[in-house]
Amino acid sequence: GEPGSLGWLVGELEGRGLDYRFALGNHDAAADFAALPRMAGTARADGLYYEADLAGTPCLFLDSSSGSLGPVQAEWLGARLAAAASPALVFCHHPVLDCGGTAMARLYPLKDRDAVRELLLDCGAVVRRFCGHYHTVHEQRLGGIVQCVTRSSALQIKREGNAVDRASDGFGYRIIAVDGSEVDSEDVSIQ
Repeated sequence: GEPGSLGWLVGELEGRGLDYRFALGNHDAAADFAALPRMAGTARADGLYYEADLAGTPCLFLDSSSGSLGPVQAEWLGARLAAAASPALVFCHHPVLDCGGTAMARLYPLKDRDAVRELLLDCGAVVRRFCGHYHTVHEQRLGGIVQCVTRSSALQIKREGNAVDRASDGFGYRIIAVDGSEVDSEDVSIQ
């Protein structure tokens, strides 16, 4: 989200020999990511989104940096889900299921989340969505959608209230384990 931080992050990841992927969100500039060798071939007219095979599991990485997926990316997502094995793993910064009426969900939702939610419900597959944006942890299931919202790596936001208020300076991440068709995830919080 900050100028210069992407170069630092990539340097840290590569310096540690870690494999990584990006799903762009509201604090990201697609042009910054498009210049990365790792992102070669992912740039499209409406964003950077792509499919990657991770240890035999097809994963879809979406670009919600504009605040929506838009019709072209949504059509691509629908086609990829139709071709994917179930469960499909989808990484997108913005959630599509409401997380209990939080201020972030009310004030800064994915602009086309209703249409994207319907696309996911209609695809006929189990879709495991991993996202962030709300700076909190929340897990929920609706039909075939299993949505896991992950804590922020910077600060957390209160789930209750009418305003976007800071909850803590703690941070977190999620560990995702895939074994065949079984997908488990664990939220990790560091205070």
